[in-house]
Amino acid sequence: MADENLTESLVDGTGDGTNRQPPQGALFAIFAPLLSLISFWLSNASSDWCDFAYRNVDSTTSSKIDMEYSTQVGIWGFENPNSNVCYYYPSDFPIDSYLKASRWFSQMALGFGGTAVFLLLMSSCCHHTKSQWKCFGIFLMMACLFQGLEFLILSSNLCTGLTGKGMS
Repeated sequence: MADENLTESLVDGTGDGTNRQPPQGALFAIFAPLLSLISFWLSNASSDWCDFAYRNVDSTTSSKIDMEYSTQVGIWGFENPNSNVCYYYPSDFPIDSYLKASRWFSQMALGFGGTAVFLLLMSSCCHHTKSQWKCFGIFLMMACLFQGLEFLILSSNLCTGLTGKGMS
């Protein structure tokens, strides 16, 4: 009887092979949604916190006072080196195209990743077709691509050296 179960196909008998069942094992049914949920949480944390990159600032002023400090910077904010509190960038902060792109990619990663996580969490109680499963995979790959493109922040003036409006 066990051999009969091995020869059954994953197709629901429609003949066209489009309807597939989600993984039947309890471990497989929660593995993909759980892994996706963890990666979505980590993606959100890396985008929102102000410790995306570490920056050493070394500047010499005309008053012979050297200012040297290190601080954490993020896509949306920075850490005050004196109080270790995270602040949003001020409205007059010079934002270059790399930082704008990094911000846009972080939002796209959260959008695609959040949608994929929600759909995968629903997969344990809803039936999905083969094309829907492919769509979930594309959403996850797009989220991964956009998450990687967030590293454009490392090419921005924020990490390479500030320029503009009184900054050198």
